[in-house]
Amino acid sequence: MRRARAFWLALFMTMAAVPIVTAPPASACSCVGYNFEEAVESADLIADARVRERLSPLPGEASYDVVVDRVWKGEERRQIVLRTNDQTTACGLGRLPAGYELRLWAHGEDGRYSMSWCAYPVDGDYQTEPERLTAMLGEPTDLTGEPTSLRRSWVIAGVSVPVIVLTTGLIIWLVQQRRGQRR
Repeated sequence: MRRARAFWLALFMTMAAVPIVTAPPASACSCVGYNFEEAVESADLIADARVRERLSPLPGEASYDVVVDRVWKGEERRQIVLRTNDQTTACGLGRLPAGYELRLWAHGEDGRYSMSWCAYPVDGDYQTEPERLTAMLGEPTDLTGEPTSLRRSWVIAGVSVPVIVLTTGLIIWLVQQRRGQRR
């Protein structure tokens, strides 16, 4: 009976350690728009990419593992982490499903970028942008032949699961030690 209580107490304490998150308050998105040339000048990375997976499970600021297929401007890296807001009302890109393809007009460096709706050119057209970008910046670099690394969630799970198990075990051990001292 005491072990069962210790188990349930440890489980409850572990679950209580997980933050309870509420949705962030909505706010209206208002951008000072860039024309095409200004958007090209402003962006650190202009590339065609696709979402591989969401890295952050919590609502609000979201991080995604993104595979880059071709680059017009910026770092020529096959995989990047893209941050945005889940809320389109806060100018974020919203929740992006795995496999979603997008053109990045992102800011950042070293494989870590952020983007909002405000980065897109106000006079841009997804269908004609590649021609305009190629005319301004030259042919894009094709990265589709380069390999990608392991999914980041497997790496994260490889670290977080043992930490949770060890924490739960430590709590159970401490509860049992405390009960042993009372006797």
